[in-house]
Amino acid sequence: MRTGIPSGCLSEHDPIHEIMTVGWWDRLRLQRRSTVVVLGLMLFVVAVAGCAGCPATQSASAPAWSAPASPAPAPEGSASAPTPPASRALRLPLAPTNGFRTHETLRDVHFGPGRSDALWADTRVLDGAVGWLKENPTRLLRIEGYTDGSGTREQNLSIGEKRARFVMKYLVSKGVEAARITITSFGADRPVCTETTEACRAKNRRVQLLVKER
Repeated sequence: MRTGIPSGCLSEHDPIHEIMTVGWWDRLRLQRRSTVVVLGLMLFVVAVAGCAGCPATQSASAPAWSAPASPAPAPEGSASAPTPPASRALRLPLAPTNGFRTHETLRDVHFGPGRSDALWADTRVLDGAVGWLKENPTRLLRIEGYTDGSGTREQNLSIGEKRARFVMKYLVSKGVEAARITITSFGADRPVCTETTEACRAKNRRVQLLVKER
């Protein structure tokens, strides 16, 4: 009597059964790989779409922040000299001479670095100017302040003006009419010496007195 596998069933060792089993397993693995690839593509598309709707960063829409500039050094080595506003320089333009001239009797008044009060020795120069101006009451006086150029333009204009005001106040306190006097500041412009030595810079830290007839 023949025993074996019922008709219509395949044995596990049957070649056809092996072919069918292997093909099913390959298809299952291929299907899993396809599913992973599709999920990966979907996640990538979602991420790209989300970034497209993100707002632009601040660096793309506004200039990058930078640290404020450090204040420029005080003019002529003075640590206490304040930095004047930029608009101050606009009120102190380079004025023409308008007929004012130097006079051999009126000598320059000199100042220490960063100082707006005259050197003690130069107070005698101011006293000499007081005497001459009283002897010549028809002369108008213009006081020009200068610096040695160690600071910024605004700083130099400011300290030049302070020097000119100091001289004006001194002359007025000695009896010279304030109505005869005008002041201006040229800062570091028009230096009398262009060398880099301290002796040269000291010559530029000055106030110059110019006069003309009324």
